[in-house]
Amino acid sequence: MGGFRLRNSLLSTGSRASIKYDPVLDVTSPEYYSAQFSQLQSSSEVEGLRGQLGVCEKRRVDLERRVAELSSTLSQAQAANRANEAALTASRRNEAALRRRLLATMDTGSTSSQRSRPISSLDYSETTTSGLKDDMDMIKLEAVNVALSEASQLDRVRLQEQATRIAQLEAEQRTLHDRMASLQASESCAQRASVRLQALYEDMLREFSESTTHEAHLAASRRRQRQADLRGYETDTAVHTG
Repeated sequence: MGGFRLRNSLLSTGSRASIKYDPVLDVTSPEYYSAQFSQLQSSSEVEGLRGQLGVCEKRRVDLERRVAELSSTLSQAQAANRANEAALTASRRNEAALRRRLLATMDTGSTSSQRSRPISSLDYSETTTSGLKDDMDMIKLEAVNVALSEASQLDRVRLQEQATRIAQLEAEQRTLHDRMASLQASESCAQRASVRLQALYEDMLREFSESTTHEAHLAASRRRQRQADLRGYETDTAVHTG
């Protein structure tokens, strides 16, 4: 029964391990097990699976390294994004403060120009000097305001570019995780196939050993029977001769 069980097992996986069943040989004979053992040893299935496992392991290590690098890059991009957002917020606060100062200066200049009172030469000189100072302050404030507006626009552009980059990195990270999951599934299938082939190999060795031991016992039993028959014949011959 063990020989038939092994034969059926070999036939069920024959297409994978390239093991063929020879109907001429007796499944209980040592020649049958020797032929099956030679076919299993010559099969390249085990070596192919080991090579596939090696390739999968190498690709998995490479993907893990790329995921780690991508995670580091993503963390740096997110930190830079937060820094840019903080800079943009500060720039907007400065811009709002300067605009308030500019409006206050413009209101002060408008009120001074609308005063209607007698102006002496000294008052006129002081008023002119004060007006020029106010004009200079307004020009400076407007220049600073323009600069801040341009800086805010640049910050907004950088933030948009940074957000696009972060989205790309996150998409690439998801793709790498999916590829790692696929590789791990392939590696698991290859490992299961290798385990099945190893179990088949060990099963065949065990049954071959059992068959060899059984054949040895049968040969010894036949030798003892022949020796007993020979002794009986010699005894009968001696009796008849006497």
